[in-house]
Amino acid sequence: QKLPLGLTGTLEKLMSRFKQACEWIDSLRSAIPCPMESMNETGSNIDADDLALWLSKMLKSIQKDGELFDVVNNLSAEGSRLPVETNIVQILQTAIESRNWSVKAKKWIPSPGDQYKRGKIEDLREHLEAATVIVQKANRLTDGKSKWSLDFEEELSLIVHKSDEWYKKYQIYLEGDNRRVQGRQTLTYTKLEQIVNEANQIAVNLGSSFVKINRMYSEAKCWIDKNRLLLSYCGLQSGNNINGIDSDPQLQKHKLSIDDVNGAIEAAAKDLTVDLDEVRQLKDLASQSQDWFDRALEFAPKRNKRIVRGKKDSPAKHSIQEVITLINIADNI
Repeated sequence: QKLPLGLTGTLEKLMSRFKQACEWIDSLRSAIPCPMESMNETGSNIDADDLALWLSKMLKSIQKDGELFDVVNNLSAEGSRLPVETNIVQILQTAIESRNWSVKAKKWIPSPGDQYKRGKIEDLREHLEAATVIVQKANRLTDGKSKWSLDFEEELSLIVHKSDEWYKKYQIYLEGDNRRVQGRQTLTYTKLEQIVNEANQIAVNLGSSFVKINRMYSEAKCWIDKNRLLLSYCGLQSGNNINGIDSDPQLQKHKLSIDDVNGAIEAAAKDLTVDLDEVRQLKDLASQSQDWFDRALEFAPKRNKRIVRGKKDSPAKHSIQEVITLINIADNI
């Protein structure tokens, strides 16, 4: 009554806004009661500890009850349209954001009996960054009293950590352009298989790094399968256990030549984008064989019918011990 007549309309508008806010807070308290029973109609007397408890209660309630989530989701939409600001609206929105974050994260977490999707590693990192923002917001609204983490945040962090460890462990093989021979790394087929198997055990899509190493593995596996008899015959490490081959009864009957070795080497140069240690060993074997043949020709040259001054060329003679040594070398090739 003491106010000038000209302010009456403005006062009515303010009272209307105040009433809307109070009604909204009352609706929220009906859906999810505030831990502070003596909370006033505006919530102005609730402290940070009770806000943190209410936030936690909101989150637990909407995670368990789908119908309640629909109710508070509508309340959140109504709260965002209120003509006045209240941190209780932000508390509710934070609870909803937390719930939605966990629902999305759960799809990427392997669980017995549940279906899960391998998310892209970039998406998981981005999702974890969003979790940090949500937790920081909750701490700000509750003056640091909100001490909690989001559901599945720890599991998601572990997946990202494992992927980082995998990349760090095998970085030397994952980087560089393997189309260039000079930039390739040499590794065994067993090691290559180990890298791929470890990646498959991480519940995430590792992106281009895995695509690259998996392609290298597929190429190597195809080459190994085609040359498994040759590798076994030559006694190479991977060849001894490929596809369960320990001792092949046909192995002793099948005679392999240096041409078979050279053919496998040429195929590797053409088909592989990785330098397998098995190929390197074959190259060493081919080089040793060629050196042996060259020396053997010195000991037992082909018949030469060339006549010089009416005489046949006489090959140099070698001692019996030199011949025995050359024969023994052949046994080790």
